Amino acid sequence: MDALSGYSVTIFAYGQTGSGKTFTMTGPDSIDYGREAAAASLDDGPHGLIPRVLSDLFELTAHGREHAGVTVSASYLEIYNEQLNDLLNPASVNLQLRHEARLGPFVQNLLQVECESLGDAMAVLAEGTRNRKVSSHQLNKDSSRSHCLMTLHLKDANTGCTGRISLVDLAGSERLKDSCSEGAMASETGHINRSLFALGNVISSLSDARRRQGHIPYRDSKLTKLLMDSLGGDGRTLMLACVSPSLHMLEETANTLLFASRAKNIQNRPTVQVDAQGLQLQQLQASMRALQEENADLGRRLAAASAAPRGFSSEHAARPSEPSPESAAPASDEAPGAVVAVESAAPFAAAWAGTSSSRGDAGRGAGIGGGAGGGAGGGGSCSRSEQHELAALRLENERLRNSSESLRRSNELLQASR
Repeated sequence: MDALSGYSVTIFAYGQTGSGKTFTMTGPDSIDYGREAAAASLDDGPHGLIPRVLSDLFELTAHGREHAGVTVSASYLEIYNEQLNDLLNPASVNLQLRHEARLGPFVQNLLQVECESLGDAMAVLAEGTRNRKVSSHQLNKDSSRSHCLMTLHLKDANTGCTGRISLVDLAGSERLKDSCSEGAMASETGHINRSLFALGNVISSLSDARRRQGHIPYRDSKLTKLLMDSLGGDGRTLMLACVSPSLHMLEETANTLLFASRAKNIQNRPTVQVDAQGLQLQQLQASMRALQEENADLGRRLAAASAAPRGFSSEHAARPSEPSPESAAPASDEAPGAVVAVESAAPFAAAWAGTSSSRGDAGRGAGIGGGAGGGAGGGGSCSRSEQHELAALRLENERLRNSSESLRRSNELLQASR
């Protein structure tokens, strides 16, 4: 619910290798989270946190009236040996980490997939899980060799709020003498432990009231830089401390609990994220559509008023099904049922075309209301009240045209700036 309201939400699992972090976040490997499995109920069974979050999110957006305009897109990346790799596009490796004042830290050229249904989101999860780095050693036969981060980007078209859910499965800390890793796996262990050490330094600095005001070493690792908004920033964060029941892992368990106790002392400043530029663009587009509709309606009324016979008001012209007394009354020297002929409305068309020509806008005026009298003959002049009404309609129509043109230019400039 916080993410749907525009907050940045982060959930990450921390603990030693083999303590159940991946099982907690994604569930057992035996469960298929593809599109076909999306229809299955997630209420029962050993499903992970990420599938449950996805299920609840699409349940709210599908049945909650206040969240009907929310769109969801997902990305999935891993930090492997301090390199950022796209798990949804295996060919996209060693991506660049950038920082922008409005967006915060982000990964350049990271693929984002639009998720219109729970099945789409489950397919993203399945693809990313299949592509992540996993190896086996003495402590864990399915050890994650990289930190993985799945991000859900939420955008509410009605309010302009842009929420975000970051689901992080950290690789576990391990000791080489216990895991007996060699070669490439030993190098992977070194990178994992260094990034976790940097994360511990950041949490220690943020949890200490005296050190909190000084330098926070976010830049020591790509992991800590990506989690900058989650740790001491403007988001809401939940940490899951995973520990092993084995007595052999007692020291690592104590370290994990100490890490968690320090993380509890961190104070964030949750802030609702609003895409002000996008919201302004949507408001301008809505205003332009409303003005265009009103403009078209006034054009129809103006054309009807120009085509109406003398003695008819624009109200009568707008409702042709109601006969006027003059047209309904039979003439004294005609057969019963005959209608008295009335003079044509050519002066209306001539007046409109002439006025438009004097403004250098004859073509546009004839297109709206001047073409109706081209085939009519006869003379005569309209009453003063009808002239005033016609002039008022022309002025209102012109005002709306100018407003529409101004909004169109603003819309183009805003889209170009984005």
